[in-house]
Amino acid sequence: MSTLMTLNDALFRELERIEACGTPEELERECERAKAVSSLAGNIIANGRTALEAAKLSMGAAEQVSVRNMLLEAPDE
Repeated sequence: MSTLMTLNDALFRELERIEACGTPEELERECERAKAVSSLAGNIIANGRTALEAAKLSMGAAEQVSVRNMLLEAPDE
């Protein structure tokens, strides 16, 4: 996942998989998967917050800082 939008899409896909579960066993298995996805999503969001705070701190009054837009765009390759 390279952007918050793709992360958001992945979270909604997981929700759809949970809603589609037909048996209690499927639901239990998918809920375990959802916990892992949620944990990873939390780490990605925390990393984005850290990058945003670093960018804010590095900006001076007359200084323009160029930071890779990891929150909204895929990195250039």
